[in-house]
Amino acid sequence: MQAVNKFQSEVGGHLRGGDPGQHLLEPEQRSTKSYFSAAPDAFVARKDELMFVRVNHIFGSEELSSMSASIAERMPSPYIGLAPEDAEILHIRAGEELGLVLNGVEYYLPVRFLPGLASGLGAIPDGLRGLEGVILPAWGKIRKVRRET
Repeated sequence: MQAVNKFQSEVGGHLRGGDPGQHLLEPEQRSTKSYFSAAPDAFVARKDELMFVRVNHIFGSEELSSMSASIAERMPSPYIGLAPEDAEILHIRAGEELGLVLNGVEYYLPVRFLPGLASGLGAIPDGLRGLEGVILPAWGKIRKVRRET
C-alpha cells in the first residue's frame, strides 16, 4: 500500500492518466446474509469444575520458540493459573501443587495466581513443555495433592 500513492493524482484520489478498466460485477445493494444473528450464551461457572483456557507468554508460547536455547531459559515452568478469588474459596496457596484432570488426563502442576482471570476460569500456559496436546477450552477438575512423607 505504501507505493500506491505515487500512481495517484492525490492521496485516495483517481489514478494519473485516468482510471483503467471497467467494473464487470457490481456489488449487491442489499445483502440478505446475516453473519451475526445470534450471540452465544453468557459464561456460567460450574460448582465443581473450572473452564480452562489458554494463556500466552512472550517466551515459549510460540511452537518453535522453545527450540531456541536463549528463549527456552526465559520460559516459565508449566502451571495452573487461578483467579485469586477462586483460590481463596478453595483454600489454595500460591505455589501449591494441584492435580488437574483435563480431557481425561491428569497433570500435576503448581498454582500461580492471575489477577486478571475471571472467577470460574482456570488458565494453562500455551505451548510449554509437558503440556503439548492439551485441547482447550475445556472443563476440568482440580484437587489438592497429598504427598506421602
